[in-house]
Amino acid sequence: MKIIYFIILPYPSHYMSCFALAHEFEKKGYKVIFTGNSPNLQNLVKQNDFEYVEMAYQTEDVVPNLKYFFSFFILSILSKSFLFKRYREFYANIIEVKRLMSLTKADYVFIDAHLYQYYFYFSREKCKVFLLNTKLLTSQKGNNPPLSTDYLPKTNLISRITNELLWIKVIMQHKFQSAKMKFMFLGKDDEFFTKRFCIKNNIPYETIINRRNVFYYGIKNVKRILLASEFLDLFASKDENHNYYICLEYKRKEDDMLNNSNYIALKNEISEIKNRKIILCSFGTVINEKDKAKIDFLNRLNIAVKDENYLLIVVSKNPNIISNRNTNVRVVPSIPQLDLLQSCDLMIHHAGLNTIKECLQFQVPMLIYTPKEKSFDRVGNASRIQFNGLGLVGNIYTDSPIKIKENIEKAMLIKMPKQNYEQEYSKLNKFIDENIANSLNN
Repeated sequence: MKIIYFIILPYPSHYMSCFALAHEFEKKGYKVIFTGNSPNLQNLVKQNDFEYVEMAYQTEDVVPNLKYFFSFFILSILSKSFLFKRYREFYANIIEVKRLMSLTKADYVFIDAHLYQYYFYFSREKCKVFLLNTKLLTSQKGNNPPLSTDYLPKTNLISRITNELLWIKVIMQHKFQSAKMKFMFLGKDDEFFTKRFCIKNNIPYETIINRRNVFYYGIKNVKRILLASEFLDLFASKDENHNYYICLEYKRKEDDMLNNSNYIALKNEISEIKNRKIILCSFGTVINEKDKAKIDFLNRLNIAVKDENYLLIVVSKNPNIISNRNTNVRVVPSIPQLDLLQSCDLMIHHAGLNTIKECLQFQVPMLIYTPKEKSFDRVGNASRIQFNGLGLVGNIYTDSPIKIKENIEKAMLIKMPKQNYEQEYSKLNKFIDENIANSLNN
């Protein structure tokens, strides 16, 4: 039995986006193993019937303020042992990869693109390496704009120049961050160690690395699966030799939440409702429960649905996040979203890609509110959703209760298309036939 090994950024949302793909691999006779670094991730993986292996992930140097910056800088000047300690920490990642390969005997390794540096480490092992995008395309292909912006280019020259300037800004941000780290560590930053590893192993680092990639560096000319619908990357040029867009149905297990007495009571209430629209509002795990923008928005949303024929279900661990809550508003700490969406007429959310794909799966129109300064890819996702007529985008800071109410009414009129999942499973079969079934060559 061939073994497929998933190296995923250790956040639940990244794992959940991969489970449908992993289940399909198992159906085709492959053994699937996931890594992780916490009991919560272990429980999530095992709940979805996959094998789990503990992994020590590469640490990242985080410099939140000038105090940390100068502390590292002074250590770099005064302490030679600090350099050796950092190198030992780096080399421990190589040892960890060899340990994992010896333990799992993996034939194929799928690496979350966020963890791009692991491509170099695994490329020297006896396995075939692929990348996984849990986001839309993060690199510049054709006229594809940076996913960190809501800009959607046109075909004219001015638009192309604007798009190029946005990518230059991304490159300059990478250069600034790189220069800061090199200065702080006197040139011996993580990239320095990675380049040394590549030189020793005849890996052409500068040829492979892609700096025209938003959020993190990319890897060029490596076959990858993008876990999204191709039509959302509407401005990217085709790259069928390397990029495979495969958007499967979500089928993760939600048994614990489905059997929760509070959720059973909520479902019973929904089933008894006559001619009332169901609205689900969830911002996932990306926005802090104390985030002022979120709290203010939820209180304006509460006013917007007052006396309306809606049942608004808000997901928040703080039961008192809404002041003077209306009788048609429920606040729940968690919900089995795949199950509840089947009863919803609208979802208000932050434009996380997992939620977008789930709304597409159950044909639920979307109303998107996301704080721009904490958006990551979500501001880009939101603009693509609105462009494709799948939802509306509001302003979480300024929309009044009246404006929110208008947006709800407009969004509910959107007719969502039915997704062609047979086509997606055919694309997966093609990927397996071309890259896995008959080959183990790097």
